[in-house]
Amino acid sequence: MAECWLAIHFPQLLLQFHAWSLGCGHYASGDVFSALAPQALFDMKTQQILASCPDAQAAGVNSGLSVATAQALLPELQLTEQQQVDRQRLQQWLCQWHYDFSARIWPAIVDDVRDEAQRSLAQQSVQLAIWPQETLVLEIGSMLKLFGGQAAFIAAYQQRLTSYGLRGHWALAHHPLQAAVLACKPLPVTKPYRAPHVSTPRQTRYQMATPDLSNTVAETGESYAAIATCLPDQLPLQQLPLPEKTRQRLISMGINCWQQLRQLPRAELGKRFGQTLLTLLMQLEGRIGCQRQAYELPLNFRLSVLLSHDVEFIQGLIFPLAPMLTQLADYLRGRQLAVRQITLTLQFRERELPALTLQIDYPLGEYRADGLLQLCRLQLERIQLPAPVTDITLLAEHFVTPEIPVASLTDAHTTTQPFTQLLAKLQARLGQERIRYLNYMPHPLPELATHSQPISQWPPHKNGQVNVPQELALRPLWLVNEPEPIRESELTLLRGPERVDSGWDSELPRDYYLARHQSGRYCWVFRQQQQLWLHGWMS
Repeated sequence: MAECWLAIHFPQLLLQFHAWSLGCGHYASGDVFSALAPQALFDMKTQQILASCPDAQAAGVNSGLSVATAQALLPELQLTEQQQVDRQRLQQWLCQWHYDFSARIWPAIVDDVRDEAQRSLAQQSVQLAIWPQETLVLEIGSMLKLFGGQAAFIAAYQQRLTSYGLRGHWALAHHPLQAAVLACKPLPVTKPYRAPHVSTPRQTRYQMATPDLSNTVAETGESYAAIATCLPDQLPLQQLPLPEKTRQRLISMGINCWQQLRQLPRAELGKRFGQTLLTLLMQLEGRIGCQRQAYELPLNFRLSVLLSHDVEFIQGLIFPLAPMLTQLADYLRGRQLAVRQITLTLQFRERELPALTLQIDYPLGEYRADGLLQLCRLQLERIQLPAPVTDITLLAEHFVTPEIPVASLTDAHTTTQPFTQLLAKLQARLGQERIRYLNYMPHPLPELATHSQPISQWPPHKNGQVNVPQELALRPLWLVNEPEPIRESELTLLRGPERVDSGWDSELPRDYYLARHQSGRYCWVFRQQQQLWLHGWMS
């Protein structure tokens, strides 16, 4: 199948991610801002608003407004400096949950990116600096059959967007740059107009009409869009990823839409604007590919978060840990792994105190977000914080293959908790060493024929069965701590004797019998030196 690319433009991506981090997954009606007070990002140097949520915009708080005016218009407005939003964490979070839909993901470019990874990425392509901002691109042509078609894929993706409360515009195209351009919300054109004459060697004229992007661009509320094979002829020049100086020069020449630009003579265009513009035009036409480094999941998961306020009690850490563990679950799902242990490092407000390192164990392996949070909460209940916490670092580097239960066709509607989840909860609350299973040992004495071990997997044995010799199959489930003398008049011997002899120590031989006690219960007794001893009770 031909390549098909999905591009998603997230308006105010930094603000949406900041709201998602604060909300910790508690949204209503699929809106990331619904459970929060009005939010806005501002620039510390200029003291101006850079982005604001819909509620703040409705109150008149828009980009470019001064911070003082914004606070006067909306006193409950919560302001956050834009540089405090962790862009690296944003890229990890956004790309990791998109791994459920594609393995070829081009991360969204966020303005004012300072980390070295993005700098090296920017050097790979001349056009990356002018690539549409806040737009993530992924190849989905190879995934449509897996999802059951394009409509099913878009429906599943739309559902995931709603679950995160995100807003965005998306578009489909056969070429990635075309999809990214179309995903950006088109500029409205109120009425058709005739473009002026353009002075070129060919003396060409163009008619410009209102752009019709209804078949290529979709809002988050829509569920289907056609795959674009090319850019619309009447696409405004303002929506093309051109350098600002180049765009202004073209507009001054009377070039206002994509059709006018692509029909200009390439030789003359190259002389005026250079090879960079010609390369960009061929990429927009789909004649040459775009070279960008795809996102790759790291071998280990590491995430650091600066808390918005100090946390004094261990219960208060659960709220910021929820989105962190959700990111870990997305990472595990992408790599098809389960985690055995995570390390939490807590930094305190008093920097003279050493950081507190906590080991959170998942002995049976866990990959679900709710399971990760639930077991983490149970193990943190025993911790006392010596001082308020300001930073949390989560590290996961111990992974196993997940044990995914296969539901029976007859148990489709059951709500019974899986046994492995029950074991994990008991281990988290009581400790791993206290939850054990019995294992057979090749020893002739019954009290030494079994021993207990901590549970590290379930079932403990690969085939789910314990290899017990057939002749030892009839044994009591419950052995008493020490053999107790019992009168023979209280028993009726039913089966035996069975001689048990250790052979290499001073223990005398024992003759075991299956007997029925006068109370009606079945027991296991042995005779030694003419005395009967009670050793266990049958189930």
